[in-house]
Amino acid sequence: MSAHIPLIAALVAAVLAGRATAWLQLRRLRSALADATWRAHHDPLTGLLNRAGLATAHAIWCEDDEPMILAVVDLDRFKAVNDTYGHQAGDDVLIEVADRIETAAGRNGGIAARLGGDEFAVLLPVRPEIGEAVHDIVRSISATPIALTVDGAPITLTCSGRAGTCWGEPSDQLGTLLHRADVALYHVKRTHLPYDIYAPSMTVPAGLPRRGPRLRDRKTAA
Repeated sequence: MSAHIPLIAALVAAVLAGRATAWLQLRRLRSALADATWRAHHDPLTGLLNRAGLATAHAIWCEDDEPMILAVVDLDRFKAVNDTYGHQAGDDVLIEVADRIETAAGRNGGIAARLGGDEFAVLLPVRPEIGEAVHDIVRSISATPIALTVDGAPITLTCSGRAGTCWGEPSDQLGTLLHRADVALYHVKRTHLPYDIYAPSMTVPAGLPRRGPRLRDRKTAA
């Protein structure tokens, strides 16, 4: 029997080593899956939810059978930042603005996402002071100048933004809410208001050139 002890010990060691290797592989797999899931639902530049993440947040919100407010926020004259200071400076501005919007959304019970380019979205609970909440989010963008370094030189920029908003019921599709908020945003830009709430009477001209893959050219709201 004693002659077999080394063999048995070697077999046990091999089994334990195999289990340890399998455990490490499983741990790496779980980590990779978690990372892939995070990347699938978040914007790589700002860390906010992306469109897929917003869709998931909307679905969860609807499961609670609660109405909501959707705000689409767009920066004013952001293209000029890229054209004047370069895309790196533009990215730095987007990161800072995203942080401000996320912070303002959080203190008003909402959640923020980046739709693409300089467009953001915020889901908010319906509250009596909802106008103040949306105004707070818009105001946070221009609250203080943004400090940047361009070609080794420090500069400061003041950004501003506007928001189109709409009321939503749990039965409303996210695409419908985005379109309504987008229509309201179009009217906000025409009237130079900080924000406005969608009304069925609002329309956009058919064929109007719009930026970004999200924006639609439908003539009337859904």
